[in-house]
Amino acid sequence: VEMIDIVRLTINMLKTNYISSNLGLFIRKLMQRCSRLEIAMLLQRLFEYQPVPRKTLLQELLNYDEPLFCPVWLQTQLWVLLSDEELSSLARKIWNKFG
Repeated sequence: VEMIDIVRLTINMLKTNYISSNLGLFIRKLMQRCSRLEIAMLLQRLFEYQPVPRKTLLQELLNYDEPLFCPVWLQTQLWVLLSDEELSSLARKIWNKFG
């Protein structure tokens, strides 16, 4: 199995409101193994994900230790999330870290 297939599977899981106690750990391990391009693929569909998986992905992004290429579309997504009551503080922290 190639990493791109695992990324595609993860995208579908996040769209279908996959909620599990180990989702955060799975995403963390996946991001450690992914290239920056594959992480970008995960983040590109951020607004298609259900609320709980979206928040989990954003929390793991905040904990991500490597420098992250922050293209304009990601900055725009974070800017939109600043107006979300539940995710605004998390989005601001990510913005300050990577934006």
